Amino acid sequence: MAHYLLIYFHPELGEQRFELHNHRTYRIGSRRGNDIVIPQPDVSRAHAILDVSDGTFHITDLKSKNGTRLNGSPVASAEAHCGDEIMLSSARLVIVEVSSGTYSLAPEIQPTGSIDLPESSDDTGRFQPMTDLDDIVALLEMTARCAESCSVSTLLRWIIERFRFEGGMILYNGARGGLALIASAGDIGLNPSDRETLTNLTRIGNELLQKGKAVVQDTDEFGARFLASALDSHHVLVIQYGATPPAASDLSAIIASLRVALRAALHAPASGPTGVAGRRVGHEAGFNGILGSSPSLKKCKSLAERYALQEEPILITGESGTGKELFARAVHALSVRHDGPFIAVNCAAIPSELIEAELFGVAPGAATGVGERKGKFQAALGGVLFLDEVGDLPLGLQGKLLRVLELGEYYRVGDDAPTKCDVRIISATNRDLEAEVKAGRFRADLYYRLHVLRIHIPPLRQRRQDIPILVNAFIEETASKMHKPVGGLTVRALEAMTSYDWPGNVRELRSEIIRAVASLSPGAVIDQIHLSMTPGGGTAGAKMALDLALFQGMALSEARDMFERIFIRARLDEHGGNRTRVAEELKISRAGLFKKMKRLNIQPE
Repeated sequence: MAHYLLIYFHPELGEQRFELHNHRTYRIGSRRGNDIVIPQPDVSRAHAILDVSDGTFHITDLKSKNGTRLNGSPVASAEAHCGDEIMLSSARLVIVEVSSGTYSLAPEIQPTGSIDLPESSDDTGRFQPMTDLDDIVALLEMTARCAESCSVSTLLRWIIERFRFEGGMILYNGARGGLALIASAGDIGLNPSDRETLTNLTRIGNELLQKGKAVVQDTDEFGARFLASALDSHHVLVIQYGATPPAASDLSAIIASLRVALRAALHAPASGPTGVAGRRVGHEAGFNGILGSSPSLKKCKSLAERYALQEEPILITGESGTGKELFARAVHALSVRHDGPFIAVNCAAIPSELIEAELFGVAPGAATGVGERKGKFQAALGGVLFLDEVGDLPLGLQGKLLRVLELGEYYRVGDDAPTKCDVRIISATNRDLEAEVKAGRFRADLYYRLHVLRIHIPPLRQRRQDIPILVNAFIEETASKMHKPVGGLTVRALEAMTSYDWPGNVRELRSEIIRAVASLSPGAVIDQIHLSMTPGGGTAGAKMALDLALFQGMALSEARDMFERIFIRARLDEHGGNRTRVAEELKISRAGLFKKMKRLNIQPE
């Protein structure tokens, strides 16, 4: 019978071996308490996860500081095979297959078992320190800034990223027993299907508030590891962590910091430079203003960050309201042209007879009574010209834009000599430009020149885990502008928003929050009754009729395959193509998911 070993080449002790069992998930990192401990200083505390299933292996990086490489290539999540080299920073690991009786485990470093968390604990003394002095100093500095701006959400997001937690949220338990969401960060799994999780978190919150402020409780009874602590008589902090809970010193510092920020927000005046009107969430330079933690959005940010260092044109595609201009501005902020101007032009909003003069300008004496006019290309000199809705550009003007891209020059209206320009072009559209090219409404040569570098922003319905983060930011932003404090958001309201398809994407979500806040009394909590949208994008009856129409005339086996294909594809989209998470959600093995995808001809992204 074959066995699988993970061999780690320790720099001093030499080859160390860990036996891998089928249908097991191993957390690997430098902290004691991981399933496999790699004691090297450049390996993160919780560095990666290795899934073992029927002779297949899947390595997933846990946002480690120094990254994970498979056969020399950086990976976030990838399939591994026997003989492949896995590098966790500088630590070298290899998976090998051996026959029974031909191997032995090294005595120096044995795999540690998973931590068995008790249902509750009234102290954190058993936890080991995770941070150094720099982390605590940074936490104090961030706490001071967030207390001044009364932004609890910003501080919570910073803590989740700095201390490498899975996610976190602050809940408010009102006098009537209703649970409201005050702030959230990371991927804590707040989806409508997680009613059991939310119910358990509510129970934990109630128990903590009854016991007192000093109580800390951790649990893994519903599929994920959470730690909860009472911040005051009504507010509870919930943190989802990875292989091990945070250290006592870390947790004490985090709780104290959040109490300071929460107290500042609760006692802030309705207006003023340090009150609610002083909050500014999501407007920082670069990508800090693009909120979300979904894998698909992170991929877009990563692409944009790399493209910012180039000079080639960028084409940003996506449905209306997904934030295409935000990405364009972020690219400009991180590029070498950040000191130059950023000029945005909506090609669909300018009449076709005026757009040439608007873009290229007018030469003096071009017509009787017409003076010289500066165009957008001249205004954007040394910076970026953002052409929004470029798919609506008139066909006759597309050739002139192509000349700018090819030769770096253009002709003003009425000019005989070309004008040189040093402008980077970023364009955006919600149209399918390939279809427009085939229909003859868009020049093929211009299309190929515009999309040298391309970023496609997925719609909000395909990254629902970003909704709680966006909602929190929009509530703070709107409360600041209206000088109206908001008590939070009920779980019912959040469930309604995460189940809605948002055809208008982030723009529609922001408008919905503005409408809800405007209808509230100062200090009230947003509930489902304050929302105007219909879950699912229409009435339940109409949606069900539409779904059933897909299966009209099919045999039962065909309808079942169709349903599974749609259902699995939707889960893959929701989780950014992460098949491990999809398999866990569907309660099947990864190998089983692969077989279904192959049988149903579902191609991975």
